[in-house]
Amino acid sequence: MIIPTALGCVAAIFAAILQYQNGGLLNVFLKPVPSTDGHSGPSFDIQQDPSVMSTNLMDIVWGKLTAADLAVLAALPTELGGGQEGVAKAIENPNREGQIIVTFLVCLVFAGLGLLAIFVFSFVCCCCCSSGENYDKDEEDRDKTTTSPIKEQNVICCGLHLLAFIMTALLLLGLAISIGFYFGAANVLSETMANSQANDEEVVVWLEGNSSSFSISRIMQFFTSNFGKFGSLAITSAKKNVEATVSTVKNTLLEVTLPNEISTLLTVLMTQFKLTDIREAVNDMVYAIGNATVNSEYISSNYNSTVPTILNKSMELEFILNKTVAECSSSISEVDGLKNNFDPKNVLPVPPNVTTMLNRTNTQLQDLKAKLDNITKELEAMKKDVMTELQNKLDLNKILDGMNNLLKSLEQQFSTVNEQVNNTITTVSGYLEEYSGSTNAVLYVLSLPCILAGIIFLSFFAVFLFEALQRHLFSFSVESASQASAGDQSRSRVCGGGGMFCISSGLLLLPVILFGLFAVVTVTVGGLLHAELCPYIAESSGIDMSDYVINSKVQVLWDQVIAAQVTGEGGGTAGNDFTGIINLKAPRNPLYAIKIGCNPQNAGSTSKTGLLGQMGIENLVNISALLESPILTEGINNAKKSLVDGIVKAKLGENIPNDTITQIKTFTVTFQNMTTLLNLSRSAKYLQEHVFKTEEIKTFANKLSSNCSVQKNKLIDLVSQLETINVASSKLRDAYDGLNNETMALNSTKLELEIEAFKKVSTFL
Repeated sequence: MIIPTALGCVAAIFAAILQYQNGGLLNVFLKPVPSTDGHSGPSFDIQQDPSVMSTNLMDIVWGKLTAADLAVLAALPTELGGGQEGVAKAIENPNREGQIIVTFLVCLVFAGLGLLAIFVFSFVCCCCCSSGENYDKDEEDRDKTTTSPIKEQNVICCGLHLLAFIMTALLLLGLAISIGFYFGAANVLSETMANSQANDEEVVVWLEGNSSSFSISRIMQFFTSNFGKFGSLAITSAKKNVEATVSTVKNTLLEVTLPNEISTLLTVLMTQFKLTDIREAVNDMVYAIGNATVNSEYISSNYNSTVPTILNKSMELEFILNKTVAECSSSISEVDGLKNNFDPKNVLPVPPNVTTMLNRTNTQLQDLKAKLDNITKELEAMKKDVMTELQNKLDLNKILDGMNNLLKSLEQQFSTVNEQVNNTITTVSGYLEEYSGSTNAVLYVLSLPCILAGIIFLSFFAVFLFEALQRHLFSFSVESASQASAGDQSRSRVCGGGGMFCISSGLLLLPVILFGLFAVVTVTVGGLLHAELCPYIAESSGIDMSDYVINSKVQVLWDQVIAAQVTGEGGGTAGNDFTGIINLKAPRNPLYAIKIGCNPQNAGSTSKTGLLGQMGIENLVNISALLESPILTEGINNAKKSLVDGIVKAKLGENIPNDTITQIKTFTVTFQNMTTLLNLSRSAKYLQEHVFKTEEIKTFANKLSSNCSVQKNKLIDLVSQLETINVASSKLRDAYDGLNNETMALNSTKLELEIEAFKKVSTFL
């Protein structure tokens, strides 16, 4: 129960020391260095002046703070509790290390005064006991008449003995506890300096504060080994990240994005060349001329078989109808309405040369279309050549090798630093282990005077207690202690009952003062660490201050060592063209990342995972820098330029002869003039108007009387022939209409303009 109570008191004392996070020992061991560029924040360097360090430390301990003592705090941002506002608050609320020191010194003074009181009481006891040394029988009768003063003396002497006994017992108890704590502290210090075979799990328990013992050398080895593992894993992860990124870039950039971009450029060029418009115009003309050719061929093939047949059947119908009027007394007006009266002069034939002209023009258009297809194929071939050349130039394996070489350089640099750290840790651990035994021996030797004084004090205290009991020194009876002691013929073994105890109480001053000073030093150092160091490595707000300072220092070291190595500055390794592709940002906020960010209890408070993520390194490969790197951008631009240069050298405009436009234009005008002379619409209209009225003829024949059966049968037989003639006439009429419509729609103006624009663009590109 004693130890937990004592530890609880110490914890309460430490908790009362801290009033304001003023930067603590950061102000002692560091100094701000103003920024040279005027934009970035200040950096921090190690304080090299011992006088400044000692002055700042004493001012912090005794609470006599000035602005000069808080230079680091003044350099910190206001949002972290620094700046002039933070300095003012720190000066108004100094921490209480000095008050605790004074308090413990006062307690030490009171302990010394207690020992001095015991010494005085022991001395008085010596005087009380010495009064019985010369006591004789002759005076016994005389003293019987003076019992009252003796009783008073007996009460005082007994009270002093009791008080001395109680205070001595308490001091002995405190001495025993102090010696126990001393040996415990010595043992912990010995274990702390000695090497340990504890595994990593046990070291983690130490770092979490769940163990009272630990080994400094083992902790340093733990940090070094894990630092090495972290660096190796980070570089391995970077290599995998680089390979995955390059693979992704290859799959997306070279196989998808760049072909699409080149295709887009090609589409733009084809649009500028009017190839699509030319193709549409050619297709329109080919379609029109094709239909016109079909209609012209149909007219040429069927005119001689259709028009004369219509004429013959028209005359035959007229002959039968006239005979019917004469023999059957039919109505002349009704008969005239059934006649066709077809005149072949109103249906002009299409000259054979029209079809020939159409076929020749169609051949020219098909040839033009083939040339356009060849131009398109040439452009596609140029695109493939450019893509092949681009893939050869954009050798991503070169990029991968370059970044791997860069990472290898970093790995070598890291190995060198890690080896130096390992050597330093090994040396420090060796020193700690070498001197741990000597330190342990010195600690135990220093305790021997205290133990010896305690043993002597305890021995004489036991003798004093035994003799005091034997001589009734604690008795309040009528018989005085002097009288009781007079019955003993032997001389007092302790200088009359208290002399040697008086001497031993004086000897106890040494261990009390030593342990008192030890307690003052322990609490002072512990309080200083608790108030001026622990908050800046354990508490979130203090960690922010430490990380700000560490970030500045790490950035300076990073620029001097890592960045210089990979860029080849300062006599380091040769520069690397791919330095910007890898995120070479210096890690930030390492204390926050280790203590808070990577704590499993805080896993849900942030989306960043892993130690690198907590230190601001979200990815090891800068995709934007990779895509914007000169090796890619210049390659793409050169590919586009090569495509345009290839098109210029190909002289695509010369693939379409100049006389092609003239020939097409001449044909169009000639054909339209010819069809105008043929008046195709009139022929189609005439054929439409002179269709045989087969239904009316059939009705008329059925109405004839029985004495006109011959005419009736002739008309009925003729109707079936006329129906066949009507079908042929309708097809011929449609051919005339189609030829007329296609002729009207035929227009070479658009084709002429687009070809002219194509030639101009291909010439001036």
